[in-house]
Amino acid sequence: MGKSFLSEFTYMCSVSVTPGGYMTTKFKIIIGFVVMILLIGGVAAVGYFSLEQSSDRFSEYRRLARFNVAVSDMSTCLDQAAGRMFHYVYSYDKADVAAANDAMALFDEHLLAAQDSSKSERAVNGVALIKAEAAKFKEHIAAVGESFSIIRTQYTDVVAPNG
Repeated sequence: MGKSFLSEFTYMCSVSVTPGGYMTTKFKIIIGFVVMILLIGGVAAVGYFSLEQSSDRFSEYRRLARFNVAVSDMSTCLDQAAGRMFHYVYSYDKADVAAANDAMALFDEHLLAAQDSSKSERAVNGVALIKAEAAKFKEHIAAVGESFSIIRTQYTDVVAPNG
């Protein structure tokens, strides 16, 4: 079995390099200085490459955070639009339909932000599916608004024309 590094280094320091047989103090200081410079250089190289890797990972984290915020905001917009449509069913106030349409317009803005920050195939496919389902939801908002408007008109004009 081979000798350890420490025993090799100790032997190297005691080898005869001067006429007296041992290393001089000057030579030991120079070797110590060279070893310290090499250690500092090694630590600096490891730190530099680790810092670069950390920077890349932080950028990826920021991208994922933007994607998650956009998806969360999209969910909020859908909830708001659905809530306004439920309120419209009870109040017949056209402002509720307009507010639902405004929420869906804001949803579209957040959808674009999610598309911009999605890289993985899974996220891209998910955003495409959400976009298709949101288009159906918008059609349903328009259909419900129109249907209840017709129902309300029929009720006020035909069923109860005098109030």
